[in-house]
Amino acid sequence: QVTAAIAKSRAASLLKEGLRFAGVSDRVRFDAVFLALSGKKVGFEKVIKMIDGMVASLQTEQADDDAKKEYCVTTLDKSDDTKKS
Repeated sequence: QVTAAIAKSRAASLLKEGLRFAGVSDRVRFDAVFLALSGKKVGFEKVIKMIDGMVASLQTEQADDDAKKEYCVTTLDKSDDTKKS
């Protein structure tokens, strides 16, 4: 059985790992989650909600980045074709 302390410890270690890949704007979110984990009055459900929100935000940002990359690759290909002509 996993106690709340063990779950908080695991969550903190996973967040620390994720912090290595976080951008500047995401660091504020990570700090908020760390603060919530270290507090005594915040329920673990609220922390999970915050993490879920952060994951959804990161997925949206990744989709936007992928779309921008595709646009850039297409534009560069067109530019190269124009130069060769």
